[in-house]
Amino acid sequence: MSHARIRRGLTAVVAAAALLIPGTAAATPPVRYTFEADQTFFAPQTSAVCGFDVYVRVQGTAHVILFLGPDGTSIVREIDWNSGWTETLTAPDLGTSYTQRTAGPLITWYPEGTDIGDPATAMLVGSNGRIGDDPAEAGHLVWDAVVVFVDPVTDIPGIDFVNLVAAHGHFIGDNIARRCAALAS
Repeated sequence: MSHARIRRGLTAVVAAAALLIPGTAAATPPVRYTFEADQTFFAPQTSAVCGFDVYVRVQGTAHVILFLGPDGTSIVREIDWNSGWTETLTAPDLGTSYTQRTAGPLITWYPEGTDIGDPATAMLVGSNGRIGDDPAEAGHLVWDAVVVFVDPVTDIPGIDFVNLVAAHGHFIGDNIARRCAALAS
């Protein structure tokens, strides 16, 4: 076979393959937000484990990047980081609360979408803050989570952590039980 025929054959294969690969120019760019957050929401999974209603108030400067799926509208992944971020967990019926500070990116994947009740996977790299009087935890944490609200203006989902899947670093573990104990005392 001649070199010219081989080149034409390779050129045809490369051209056909190029038609099958989606172009990056058509990809939807991520949506970015920076804003001051002060939001309170009900934490159904934590409440179920605790046996009393638990609410979470998040405050601080939020930086959010939403990555959209191939359709250009559905959120498939989110990266959050913050400045001066606090989470205050409150048990109104008991009159108790505690505040923890977190630092580092939180990356969340939404495999089934971002409707309330949809599952999510969340990974925190950094500090998870203090729960009650326990020392701060730091490292890499992965949780199963659930979507508990969607901001009506930005479409940014909010999640409740359901189950710790993996922890690498300095961690005490069993965060939901520790949250319940801190609120019950």
